[in-house]
Amino acid sequence: MAAIIGSGLESYLRRQARERAMNQIAKAREKAREILEQAAAEAERVRQEIQAKAHREIAEQRKRALAQARLNAQQMIIRRREEFLERLWQEVARRLQRFDDQEKRLVAIERLLEDAIAQLGEGLVLIQVNDQDRALLVKELRRLMDSLQFTNKMEISQDPASIWGGVIVRRLDSNQLVDNSFNYRLAVAKATLRDTVYRLLTSDCSNSSETWAGNLSEEQPK
Repeated sequence: MAAIIGSGLESYLRRQARERAMNQIAKAREKAREILEQAAAEAERVRQEIQAKAHREIAEQRKRALAQARLNAQQMIIRRREEFLERLWQEVARRLQRFDDQEKRLVAIERLLEDAIAQLGEGLVLIQVNDQDRALLVKELRRLMDSLQFTNKMEISQDPASIWGGVIVRRLDSNQLVDNSFNYRLAVAKATLRDTVYRLLTSDCSNSSETWAGNLSEEQPK
């Protein structure tokens, strides 16, 4: 009886030990599965975070690259406009320096002289022109005075001015001066018409160059 009991107890104990061992193994496996799942989830989170960060960095890099490209393009446009504008003024200056038509030069002198006299008012004035125009003015001054009904006393300077054309007029009794030379009028035009020319260059560079070069060289500013 004791042997049977002993044998049964031993069997029971073995069974219990086996069941407990199996339970422990099952729990260990479950824990291991949970750990693996957590590790996988963490790895996925880290991967997504790295990917998102990489995407953000790529997006930022692309944004910076586009901003730099736009800036470079704007700077290039501004630089080319400046270069084009400078070439335009150089072309106008070249045409003014080669403005050889005597009749048109006389008309320009007449208009610019009239403008200067209007600014200076009554009084003795000294007219200075370049060497090319002096002989022309000496020949035509009396006619101009009669045509424009000048009441001022006028003298033509013996010293030619270093100008492309036009007139420099001084009122001797007050030392006032009006510079209506082509050089100065072009400088004034460059300062006052810059924004207008810029707008024309923006809308139509090619047409603007011809229009302004022609207008400024063929029609002297008043």
